[in-house]
Amino acid sequence: MVYNIPNWIIAITVVGTWLIITIPGMPPVFIAAMIVFAAFIIWYAFTQLYFSASYNNVLNIYLTNNLEGGGDMYTQDVLNFVARNVGKVDSVFEYCAGPGFMGFFLLAHDMCRTLSLADISPQAVKAMNMTVEENKLQDRVRVYQSDCLEAISADERWDFVVANPPWWLTNKKVARWSRILCDPDGRVHREFFENVGKHLKPGGSILLVEGGRYTQPDDFREMIETNGFEIAYSGKIASNKTLFKDMGENAGLRRKIYIALMRRGIMARKSYFIWIKRRESEKSR
Repeated sequence: MVYNIPNWIIAITVVGTWLIITIPGMPPVFIAAMIVFAAFIIWYAFTQLYFSASYNNVLNIYLTNNLEGGGDMYTQDVLNFVARNVGKVDSVFEYCAGPGFMGFFLLAHDMCRTLSLADISPQAVKAMNMTVEENKLQDRVRVYQSDCLEAISADERWDFVVANPPWWLTNKKVARWSRILCDPDGRVHREFFENVGKHLKPGGSILLVEGGRYTQPDDFREMIETNGFEIAYSGKIASNKTLFKDMGENAGLRRKIYIALMRRGIMARKSYFIWIKRRESEKSR
């Protein structure tokens, strides 16, 4: 069952609570009860109710608001990058997928035949399975609940890997408050590069979305090169010069405005791509 977030319930609850607690003479116990009730409604709608977003009018992706880690900002830019530099492939994998924004977007635009997705969050896995079930993609999509790549099937082989992993390579103490943002001691990145090679097909490549407020490409260079890879390209995803470019074909005005706003958000985050390939010396092995 897929639920749409009842915005009218949230609005009535919030406004009603505000009106009640501002009425003179209202019993404190009743005011406290209304505040608790309003907080519960907002929490439940934010974390437990699923809603959908349409991709290319052929696929509906499902998520809750708290699963939105920013991946939806990058879908069009990832598609543009893949179309220009990689082309249509047989298999794609999205790492740290959340609801699977980028992977499902590539699938919806016919850039791959099969898709695999993985995330450590049970709620994200539930959302991705909803998308698979509601769109009848069981024969094309695999979903894994996995800490890094440890639960990935040994027979998985991918032509292209895309990821919007946690950006902040911080310590474990700071990381407790946000699994989406924080990568304690770089473990999520390090274990990924240590293990992705056995799943990557010859000629395959990896595209990471990273946040310039937290890292630069050189922060990953050692772990990339130690595992037989190299940085083929790194650069900003959007700039003032490209803000109104790369809107996608046949995009209406509403979509163009949406993408422009998203790209402005990408600029504010100083987001950048890292495109990674196997080193030439490793390809012949």
